[in-house]
Amino acid sequence: HALLTYHLPLYVTDDLPGANSGAKLLYECLQEVDSELRQYLVSKQADSRSFAFGSLLGLCAGTPPLKELLKIWDFLFAFGVHLNIMCLCAQLLLVRDELMASNCPMQFGSKSGQ
Repeated sequence: HALLTYHLPLYVTDDLPGANSGAKLLYECLQEVDSELRQYLVSKQADSRSFAFGSLLGLCAGTPPLKELLKIWDFLFAFGVHLNIMCLCAQLLLVRDELMASNCPMQFGSKSGQ
């Protein structure tokens, strides 16, 4: 309860402004580190809200395997949940080549098991 109400209050309100802002910030960060990938995702209508909203809202809870998720959570809870944006950006960079080769990057994670 304290995590949500104290550290993530904007993630639990009705219109989810925290997650929406996080989605925008994710693409701003991606623009800085890999503008080509960001432009490709935008060109395929993979906007940040639909592409990463679930991972943002769930603090990467949909990121297999479980032992990797636990490491991400250890990091986020030790250094701050605000770094979730950077973790997601790093995850996109790790699968950059696969995303760039995909005609439908919105379905990339579900098809690859990631």
